[in-house]
Amino acid sequence: MSNKLLSIVLMVIGVLVLAGSLLGDAIGIGHHPGLGFYQIAGAVVGLVVALVGVWLFFKRKA
Repeated sequence: MSNKLLSIVLMVIGVLVLAGSLLGDAIGIGHHPGLGFYQIAGAVVGLVVALVGVWLFFKRKA
């Protein structure tokens, strides 16, 4: 798998995890109203994965 394809896959997965975590209550997978610990943790993980994908996408080859 090329670096460009891997970076795009990471960005998509990260954004999906981020959105799923933040919209958990709205889409029916949240147990309590408001943001809980697992939703915040999922949002942080999703953001980090997406940012790693962006970094890989724009990283210059040496």
